[in-house]
Amino acid sequence: MIFNITGQTFGGQCRNGDLVGVANIIEHLRKKHQDETIQFYMAPDSVQSSEHCQKFLGWLQDNTTFFAKEPSDNTLAWKKVNVWDYRGICGDMVRIDNPLKSEAKVCVFPLFDAPYNNYRNWDKELYDNVLRMCRDRYRDLKKVICISNKNYLNDLDTEGFEISTDFMDNINHILTSAAFIGGDTGTSHFCSVLKDGPVEKTYLYSGRGLLHTIPFYVLEGQGRLIRFWGDFEGTTWQ
Repeated sequence: MIFNITGQTFGGQCRNGDLVGVANIIEHLRKKHQDETIQFYMAPDSVQSSEHCQKFLGWLQDNTTFFAKEPSDNTLAWKKVNVWDYRGICGDMVRIDNPLKSEAKVCVFPLFDAPYNNYRNWDKELYDNVLRMCRDRYRDLKKVICISNKNYLNDLDTEGFEISTDFMDNINHILTSAAFIGGDTGTSHFCSVLKDGPVEKTYLYSGRGLLHTIPFYVLEGQGRLIRFWGDFEGTTWQ
């Protein structure tokens, strides 16, 4: 059964991490009602129009059974259901099959441009520490920095790393990497629900972040969550 989702269903337009959370809702409904045919059709006003969100929705439609490509006559009678509050109640249930094979590679997804909750953004010191850790821990692996805009890396050290800026290439880097390092954003949520995804997963989240938006299954010991200090208060130390 297909249910149409509107811009009001989840209280606004979904971004990529939210789409993973929506898939988690679908999996919960399938289990609760013992009906594996349940799917959501995401109406145009329910997903952000930005290119990377539309491409990710297309990938999910092509590679999973959660999202239908065509609407039905049934619209889900929900309004303003918070995806992450729902996850906090139902738990982590979603898994996504990985269609690609792993390579000897580590991918790093630094976060510099969060458009909201900007406490998630990495500073230069954190970025440098992550790359230093990569060079020490993954000496024999190919190393790739995945980012939306190469200009964010101006004046930053990238020695020994390839740079990838194409969104779908970056999704494929997650699918084919042996190790993943990322911030508090949709790519980490996607990585965390993959079957046969990266063996080592490290997530760098601000200590100010919300508990119910941490990566899936990390509280079950799948992946390592590292919290960093962000000075938002003008703190001084003596």
